[in-house]
Amino acid sequence: MRPLFTLILMIVLSTPTLAGWQFSHWGMTPTEFENAAKAEGVPLARQINSSDTSKEVKFTAPYQTDKFNFEASFTFTDRDQPRLNNVQLKLTDLSQCSALISALETLYGKPVKAFTAKGIVLKEWHDRKLSNIVTILAGEGKACSIAYTDLQEKTKGL
Repeated sequence: MRPLFTLILMIVLSTPTLAGWQFSHWGMTPTEFENAAKAEGVPLARQINSSDTSKEVKFTAPYQTDKFNFEASFTFTDRDQPRLNNVQLKLTDLSQCSALISALETLYGKPVKAFTAKGIVLKEWHDRKLSNIVTILAGEGKACSIAYTDLQEKTKGL
């Protein structure tokens, strides 16, 4: 099982611990995630959205590093059995967005995809070591968030 949030540690370079998120990995069920979070003492808020075709479970919790504060969202979706497939970190202090983008560029180098227009910045990196697609989306001081998805899921054939 691959640790998902080892990546966050690298983003903030000076942060000595992961604040308890090292228990998470791609493909966990909501129950596995919730039990692991409880064992680590991590407080979570839970939402469930269901339709005829899919079920989505989302947990949210604050996440803090030495340099950045985030609202973390862990999303589990699938037709049959929801599995962890997306993690989003929304930066709470938007004035730090440029510093966050710089930290990602320092860590990952040149993005595999980049788009900048009318105050919108979108950059994507593929972290093959930890099997993550890392995407940052920032917009004119109104939003700044990092999304993590499983690189192996996105590169599988039909």
